[in-house]
Amino acid sequence: RTSAIQAAADPTRFVDQGIAAGLKEDLRLRAARLNRGFSASPTQLEDLRSIVTELESLNLETVPTRSRDLLGEWRLDYTDARDVLSLALFPGAIAELGEIFQNIEPGLSMDEFKAANVVELLPRGSAILNGLGMRSAVRYRVLAACNVQNETRLSLVFMGLSAQLEGDTPFGFQPPPLEASLPQELIERLQELAAERVYLDTTYLDKDLRVIRGPTQEIYVLSKVL
Repeated sequence: RTSAIQAAADPTRFVDQGIAAGLKEDLRLRAARLNRGFSASPTQLEDLRSIVTELESLNLETVPTRSRDLLGEWRLDYTDARDVLSLALFPGAIAELGEIFQNIEPGLSMDEFKAANVVELLPRGSAILNGLGMRSAVRYRVLAACNVQNETRLSLVFMGLSAQLEGDTPFGFQPPPLEASLPQELIERLQELAAERVYLDTTYLDKDLRVIRGPTQEIYVLSKVL
């Protein structure tokens, strides 16, 4: 990373970071107004894509797959990925889409990570329940094994899923999670087959914001949960 001495020798670093901070604030504000992209028009999606592209040009982390900043819990701020945007159509009349997270943990070696993609489903009228001090949600976790492909790229193989009811439940009863997983041998074989087809490139990374692009250049912007 750039030290204070290096930054002093190159004053544009301070300018770039100021510009980056402004772009991050603008991106987060617009994305929040558009419900993370779920209510965005094609024109609005293109405007957000332009902001993301400009932010990517200011990235200082050239090897994000080796950075400890990659680890932790990340909350989705924005995406234009069609498979994710289609989630808003799924819950129907009985539920609404809540937060979406990705948790990144180290694996057994420097070239391996474990990822959990988490999607919350909330009961309709959850805002009213929250105001009454009650909150319940079903959290779906999709687990993935990740291998480092290069300085920015992680391949993904989905290895299992679970569902857990959380929050306020009848009579305080907390049911155990429903889980399913793939055998390790199959996961390793799928890693070999899918490495070039299922992957994510981290194109911007700092202490609290991460930008990812998928195989078709779909964008995911995430903020770290501190």
